[in-house]
Amino acid sequence: MTESGVFLAGFFLGASPGFLLLVHSIFRAHSLRRAVERVAFSEGKLKDPIFSIGSSTSETREFQANPTSLLQESDSETLRLAKQALLDGMKVLRRRATTGGAALFAGAILGAGLGYLLAQRLGTG
Repeated sequence: MTESGVFLAGFFLGASPGFLLLVHSIFRAHSLRRAVERVAFSEGKLKDPIFSIGSSTSETREFQANPTSLLQESDSETLRLAKQALLDGMKVLRRRATTGGAALFAGAILGAGLGYLLAQRLGTG
């Protein structure tokens, strides 16, 4: 394996845990949102704010600035619980995504550095 191959292998192996944490966070957030959408759809609330998040930049920014704007007085108990689970989950997922991004960044740098050192040590460089 060439020096660049070892370097790239180290880079990708170092970055992979952070990447996997980021991907897991994205899929979990999507799953939480879909659960709220299913409840809202089953109750016939097609104008619920959950359906407009992500459809426009302004709606997304409003939700990020004031997440409790998702809760409405007319929500049923089931829908309110689903929305509250989404809001509670988003706090945890935001923290995990930040950790994943930092792990991806640091792991990639450390992995690339270790790959380079390994290549030098093995004499492939």
